[in-house]
Amino acid sequence: MRVFLLFILLVYQIITQNATNETASHWNETTLEENLLELTTSFPINSNIIPVPEVDISTPVIYVLHEIFRTYNPFCWRQSYMRGVGRPPNTCSDDAPEHDGPLCYPLCRTGFNGVGPICWEKCENITSFGFACIDIRLSNRSCPWYDKCGFVKSSCVSCPENYTKLGCLCGRLYLRDKYSRGIGSALKCSKGDEGYGPLCYEQCYGEFYGVGPICWQNCPSTHPYSCVAGCSITKAL
Repeated sequence: MRVFLLFILLVYQIITQNATNETASHWNETTLEENLLELTTSFPINSNIIPVPEVDISTPVIYVLHEIFRTYNPFCWRQSYMRGVGRPPNTCSDDAPEHDGPLCYPLCRTGFNGVGPICWEKCENITSFGFACIDIRLSNRSCPWYDKCGFVKSSCVSCPENYTKLGCLCGRLYLRDKYSRGIGSALKCSKGDEGYGPLCYEQCYGEFYGVGPICWQNCPSTHPYSCVAGCSITKAL
């Protein structure tokens, strides 16, 4: 009975306004006010298919329409579209720009190389061997024929600075300096993407939000509660 009285009030309001407004009686291909469209449907109406009259509707009538459609249309479907299967994160942040394995690290100081969380001292034009630098080369010798490598008289053998005499050879070995640069930070999504779970996806456009590979339309104000693929006027129990 209440709904019937509200409907009679709506009809009376429209008839009264049509009698005083000459232009309101003519049909054209324009849409109703956005508030009325939002009340009657959760998706835009194509005015080229359904022509509607241009009517100046007062606030009380809009409220009546609102309640009628909420009562008889408690649920509506919402639009969605696919945004791809997703990609693993592949970008480091500016404060940790060096990518090593699955993590990102700050750059090492000058003279050091990064291996995971450790910055190791660079070897000076010699071979790096784990935690040490090592180099072996032939020595310069001016020894007699019976002591070619200077084992008897070492003064006939010369080596570069910081090298040790090893007979016919010169050797250099020293431990590399090192320091920690932190445990590392995880890769992140590139600019323009958003993360969901372990993957990155293109950002949804307009009135849509992302859930994994799917972009879902936001629920309209008339049906504010989301129910998976639809919207409702009440919360799920």
